[in-house]
Amino acid sequence: MNFQALKWMVDNLVQTYSCPDCSSGVTEDYVDIMWTAGQNINIEVACPKCEKHSIIRAQIVALELPIQDIQVKVEELEKAESFKMKEMQNKLENIEKYKWHIEDLKIDSENKKTLIKDSQIVELNKNLKSANFSIENLFNK
Repeated sequence: MNFQALKWMVDNLVQTYSCPDCSSGVTEDYVDIMWTAGQNINIEVACPKCEKHSIIRAQIVALELPIQDIQVKVEELEKAESFKMKEMQNKLENIEKYKWHIEDLKIDSENKKTLIKDSQIVELNKNLKSANFSIENLFNK
């Protein structure tokens, strides 16, 4: 059995294991490798809190990943991230372009005095309807 794979397995076990009875975690001091045969391994884990013992049986399988495929995936991810960054930069530039419009829409205490109130609009509408204006009146002198 490959030592690096075994070490990785134990490290991963220590990080992720929680006791089925009390949910407590463990350290390497509480992990005992019972036996290994080929790719198979039996590990005993003792809970430091409730002192229950668990036996874990695992099998280590070596995977051969072609480096070229991994490199292609990395390049694809880099291109996608680059595109996302450009897209975000464009959006930020557009926001900056139209920022003055947003600033103009803000109402401060000085502008409030000059704004038309809803009640004034309703009153104006009533007055225009009662005056019986036509569009021709707007163009005739």
